[in-house]
Amino acid sequence: MLRPVAIGYVVLLVLAGPGSAQETESVRGFEIGTLFGLTHHSSDGDGATIVGLPSSPTLGIPGIPSLYVSWFPVAYMSVGSEFSAGRTAGDVFGITSLYFGGRGTFFPLGSPGSGLYVLCHGAVRHFDLRERPSVTDFAVGGGLGYRWRLGPAFVLRAEGRYRRWFDDGVDNFSVLLGLGARTGSGSEVPNIAGPLYEVGTRFGISRISSDDDSIVMMAAPGSPTSGVLGNPSIYVTWFPSANLSVGPEINVGRSSGSTIRTTSLNLGGRALFSLKDNAGTGPYLLCNGAVLVLDVDEREAEADFSAGGGAGYQLRAGSAFLVRAEAQYRRWFDDEVNDFSLLVGLGARIGGK
Repeated sequence: MLRPVAIGYVVLLVLAGPGSAQETESVRGFEIGTLFGLTHHSSDGDGATIVGLPSSPTLGIPGIPSLYVSWFPVAYMSVGSEFSAGRTAGDVFGITSLYFGGRGTFFPLGSPGSGLYVLCHGAVRHFDLRERPSVTDFAVGGGLGYRWRLGPAFVLRAEGRYRRWFDDGVDNFSVLLGLGARTGSGSEVPNIAGPLYEVGTRFGISRISSDDDSIVMMAAPGSPTSGVLGNPSIYVTWFPSANLSVGPEINVGRSSGSTIRTTSLNLGGRALFSLKDNAGTGPYLLCNGAVLVLDVDEREAEADFSAGGGAGYQLRAGSAFLVRAEAQYRRWFDDEVNDFSLLVGLGARIGGK
């Protein structure tokens, strides 16, 4: 009597073991990406609407756009943080903004695939303008979102959220998009026929110099730089061959309030030549060009053009998650400005192998 029971128990363990391991392997891991979109702030008698994709003319307030990192300990929950930082230092002014938030999400249908989720979060931000007292504020809030899992690692999010900033007495309503890359245990590189794309964000430090002045800017990725010179940005890359990739990069910023309206648009194109096969880890060379339009209320809109080049290194982590490090130079012709940048890129592959 005991022998059939024991045999049946062993069979169940053998059958259940791989399934449990596979479930754990597909759930646990990290997701890294950027959040950006439209935010409306309202207080007593005043309000402002801000759009950032992902570089924003909002002096980094209130931390959107931002980088996020989420950890999935179980199938129905993730916890993580959001972060943005900006620093602009020149001869005339200095601006520093720092934002850090925590977020928790609950997936009623489980997290491995696409689905609805509920989120709660809290945040602190610090803003410092030269020769003025620094400001620190705290916020809590919540919202709803939907996540699409596209390919082995690429993740697209849509979120609606509310936050209350207590010291300033400001209500913050946001409609956001998120681009993320999923990494962690397990995912083999799928052999998928079709074209190969990479989607991601780039940010870092830029030094802009001309005959009259020089400015150093740091952004990760919420920036106090009014979107100038297009850093940070979102990029899309297509790989027509094993060593060549081409694609656009863009950022958009719009701030509309009772005292000022500012719009910035940067659209660029870039080509990369990998010294090794671009499917793996290795160095590459790049060339780029861009057009920048900046429009401030009661001033004439300005447009400028740039061209340049540089070098980078690509680190492939997991099935489709990539980290890039780049050094580049650009010349902005109308303003006669030299732009030297050290950038970090986070991206995810879609399709191909």
